[in-house]
Amino acid sequence: MSDGCRNEDKTAGIFSWRELVTQDPKGSDKFYTDLFGGTEETMAMPGGMH
Repeated sequence: MSDGCRNEDKTAGIFSWRELVTQDPKGSDKFYTDLFGGTEETMAMPGGMH
């Protein structure tokens, strides 16, 4: 299965950025912060909060 990132470096520890589209942003924030630790950050951008 391909995610469309053909030239993506898959080396462990390399920074990676992914976008998440969800109808439950608070639930998604909780899921991913529980899974990976850290914190979430929301920022105002043209077109709404991101």
